[in-house]
Amino acid sequence: MKDPQQVVHLYQYHIWANHRVIDHMKKLPDEIFTREIKSAFPTLQQGLAHICYIDRIWFGVLEGKTYEHILAETEAEMIELKYLTLPELEMVFADMAGRYSSYLAAEDNLERIVISKHPRFGPLETPISELVRHVVNHGTYHRGMICAMLHQLGYSGVNTDYIFFN
Repeated sequence: MKDPQQVVHLYQYHIWANHRVIDHMKKLPDEIFTREIKSAFPTLQQGLAHICYIDRIWFGVLEGKTYEHILAETEAEMIELKYLTLPELEMVFADMAGRYSSYLAAEDNLERIVISKHPRFGPLETPISELVRHVVNHGTYHRGMICAMLHQLGYSGVNTDYIFFN
C-alpha cells in the first residue's frame, strides 16, 4: 500500500461501513440493541462498542503512546462504551473517524514505522498504512459478527461489502 490515497480511501470505507451498520440499526426496534443473546458478543451494543474501543486503542499507538498509557487512558472509556445508547455510540464513532481522518491527512509518510510494545505479545513495528489496514480489517470482521447477530435476532443485516462503497 505505497499510495497514501489508498490508505485514506480504505479508512473512508471503514467510516462508511460503520455508518451503514449504525443507520441500519436505527431503523430497528430500540430494544434489540441491548437484548442479550448467545453470540460473539452478549449484545449488539457491545459488538459496536468493541469496534470503537479497539479503534481507540490503535489510535493511541499511532499517537506514539505506550501500551500502559493507552490502557490507563481508555479503561474507563471501555466501561462507559458498554452502556452507551446507539445515538451516543454514533457520536463516539464520528469523533474517532474525525481523529483518524485528521491524522491521516496530516501525516506525510504513511509508510513511517510505528512501534508498540505489548507486555504479553512483545514489540510490534509496522508502517502506519498496515496499522490502518488492520483497523479496517478488524472492523470488517466484527461488523460481520454483528450482521450474524442481527440474523440471530430475526432481523436482516446490512451489506457493507467494499464493492458497494465505490
